[in-house]
Amino acid sequence: MDPSRRHVLLSAMVSVMSAPVLANDIARSPSAPSLAEEVKKLVEDQFYDPDRAKRFGAEVAAKTESDIEAVRRGLAALRASHTALYTGADLDYYELIDIFLPILRKRNDAVLKEIFPPDGTPFYDGIGIATVRSGDGWHVSDVYDAGPAREADFKVGDLLVSADGQPFHPIHSFVGRGGTTATVTIRSSLRGPTHEVRVKVNRFRPNALQDASIKSSVKTFKVDGTEIGYVRLWTHSTPESQKALQSLLSTEPLNRASALVVDLRCRHGGSPPQAAEIFVGASPQIEMIGRTDSIVNNFRYRKPVVGIIDGGTRSGMELFAYTLKKAGVPLVGSKTEGAVLGGTLFLLNDKSLLYLAVMDIKVDGQRLEGHGVTPTVPVAWDKLYSEGRDPQLSEAIRQASVLSR
Repeated sequence: MDPSRRHVLLSAMVSVMSAPVLANDIARSPSAPSLAEEVKKLVEDQFYDPDRAKRFGAEVAAKTESDIEAVRRGLAALRASHTALYTGADLDYYELIDIFLPILRKRNDAVLKEIFPPDGTPFYDGIGIATVRSGDGWHVSDVYDAGPAREADFKVGDLLVSADGQPFHPIHSFVGRGGTTATVTIRSSLRGPTHEVRVKVNRFRPNALQDASIKSSVKTFKVDGTEIGYVRLWTHSTPESQKALQSLLSTEPLNRASALVVDLRCRHGGSPPQAAEIFVGASPQIEMIGRTDSIVNNFRYRKPVVGIIDGGTRSGMELFAYTLKKAGVPLVGSKTEGAVLGGTLFLLNDKSLLYLAVMDIKVDGQRLEGHGVTPTVPVAWDKLYSEGRDPQLSEAIRQASVLSR
């Protein structure tokens, strides 16, 4: 198998240091192929559907815009998940590099060290949010539970007007500022006033932030005398996140809850195919007990579970959601992304990042790509200016309380 296909996604105080070398700040060698030519070659050789791969070249041939925009338009014409071009101006750039770091180190270790000195470990400076661009600017789409924005009470849906008096940008506003503090101007309601929030700027290792956010997300809710547990799986792609889930479920406060809400609303998916077994597997749990300690093998969570899904539930997390639903676990929210191809990464000559679908995926003989998983309890949520309201979570807690009786 081609090495590029072996790693496929099925989805402390920080001092001021040098910033990462942004991909779009790197000049392309005069002898190197153009960005469009380089991507065209990779699409023709690696894209999972050779017939559809021809669309890229046809689309880019008529380009009238910059190379980057032409390539993005050509990739969009493939109509496939796990297929996009990212630069250092995109949060996805840093998060995806960290997810795929083992394979990228084998192929591009020297390049990684150029981008992320000194050792090639990906990082970025930020406040612990993800954003979405709307007609009136950048809005908060996610607030990581272990980031300073959570402590500063940023909310999903907030419009981010400016940072230290300059127009807000999710990456550029904080480059090189890890360990400092920023003043971010926010509008929380559509016609409401703006207000300023002081927030720490941290230097983040993306995987570490998401792993820590899983642990920080844990909480319980009291409903009619019943305790409902909650955990958000920001990622399930790292060994640390997979070990953390079992640990969290088997210790306080989640182990005393009468039911659990597991939140699968994430960003990149990243979950092994058997991940849902911890909730729905039928094989027995085995505990090996010694004089001083014990080991639990095949851990199973046996209490009622409710899942939350939405359009951010994608890739391996969709397999997770599909398995839960098939086993009768209620899913609250909106339909998943339908992004279930196998993708891998290519660092290009200008240090931009090509995410490309290289494998088709079938689940029980059917394709989820383009279809997704529908919730059993549909709950819509318009995130813009939602002022802290999360109707999907509220309904999931209610459903869990009913199941726990």
